Amino acid sequence: MLARSKNLKHLKVLNLNFNRIGDPGALEITQSKDLQNLKSLNMTGNPLGVSGKREYLKFNFKIKFRALKKVGLLENLENRYIGDLGLEALLETGLLNSIRRLNLAKNNITDTGIQLLAASSKIKKLESLNLSNNQVYDFGIRILTQSKHIAKLKELILDFNFIGDEGALLLAQSDKLHNLEKLSLEENQIGPIGARALAHSKFLVNLKYPIFGFH
Repeated sequence: MLARSKNLKHLKVLNLNFNRIGDPGALEITQSKDLQNLKSLNMTGNPLGVSGKREYLKFNFKIKFRALKKVGLLENLENRYIGDLGLEALLETGLLNSIRRLNLAKNNITDTGIQLLAASSKIKKLESLNLSNNQVYDFGIRILTQSKHIAKLKELILDFNFIGDEGALLLAQSDKLHNLEKLSLEENQIGPIGARALAHSKFLVNLKYPIFGFH
């Protein structure tokens, strides 16, 4: 079977367009340990269902991330619109293990993506995380502030999201963020209650560059 062939470990391009590959076949191909060196996988025109398309898209995201890592650009993924699915693919790789800074601004990431991010041990070495210009709400902040993997963060950028007083309170009360030196929350929906909580937080005592800019 193609996906299990030991002779394809060095294959770079695989074109399977317009065949009869269904979801099981797509899963076999995208999860094959012998096809992890592919630089291009094409499966257009196959009868893929939801799960097959999902795995195919994730596989191609992983190809892109490996290419970016190779040229030293993986830290800055701003404006690539990877969405929650792309973030899931990134977290499934081992590419973040040595990353200290990660810019995910302008990527259409929702609270679902934040849940994946917060649950992953792959982010435990991060010192800077930029989530600005996404679709993060208070629920996402609740999940993020409960993560046991964010203790090393020194910089957290959350500008241009949908965070309100509840999210601000959660940030102010999180003992996981005690190492933060920069917290930016420009252009969110935080009012006086959230602003006071952030200003008087007993955990955010190391902030050198607080940028709240509430509107």
